[in-house]
Amino acid sequence: MNRHVRTHSLMTVLSCLSFMLVVTSCGQSGPSERDAQTIVERSFISGDKIVTFNKTNGQEIDGFGGKAYRMFYEATVEFTCDTKAGCAANGRHYSLGEIGQYRKTGRVIFEKSEQGWVNGRIESDN
Repeated sequence: MNRHVRTHSLMTVLSCLSFMLVVTSCGQSGPSERDAQTIVERSFISGDKIVTFNKTNGQEIDGFGGKAYRMFYEATVEFTCDTKAGCAANGRHYSLGEIGQYRKTGRVIFEKSEQGWVNGRIESDN
């Protein structure tokens, strides 16, 4: 009898945890921060790489025959100066081979499709 009570209690706890996981995952209304970071990284022409990436705001948009999501972001980007003439960022001059960082802000616009959030398009502030 005691074994039956423990098994039933364990099943109840597992059922509750499963339900909470489903409810929590359904609450995500927009694309992930990682989705946006990947799109921003793909936009770099040179070897720049993102050191930090933070979503600063998000906004669902209805219109133009569908749904969209605008994610505002702020990133710290690291670069290696690759020209003999040098590079400039944040009001500072960098020599050939020197590593520097700059701050990048903007928005990534996603469209809602049957496969999820797609077609990330970048609107950059700088």
